[in-house]
Amino acid sequence: MNTKHPFNLKQLLALGSVVLLSPALRLFPAGVAAEAGRAVWLSPAAALPILLAYAFFLCRFMGHRREGEGLAALSLRCLGATAGRAFLALLAAWLLLYAGFVLRAGADRFVTIIYPFARPAFFVLTT
Repeated sequence: MNTKHPFNLKQLLALGSVVLLSPALRLFPAGVAAEAGRAVWLSPAAALPILLAYAFFLCRFMGHRREGEGLAALSLRCLGATAGRAFLALLAAWLLLYAGFVLRAGADRFVTIIYPFARPAFFVLTT
């Protein structure tokens, strides 16, 4: 890892997994977990192989980066100019969609909890 940053790879992977869990935790409150009943413990067991495969890929991919190289430069170097740009465009589209989802989910929370007679568009625009 780069010595300028105080985080190691394990800490960054833990942070990334918590960031990925955040939208799911916003949408699935304790009521859904209670409704699942005794079988709720099976969902982490089913997701574990996918999570481990993702962590393995991320460790291997980021292990090939050079000094001062970020995800965009690494993607362009590993995938080539055309495929790298396509991947980065897909990633940008996903992040834009995700940001819109987070804005809409936050606006819906305001509407349902605090302002039940308001429209979500107002909160999306102000946020």
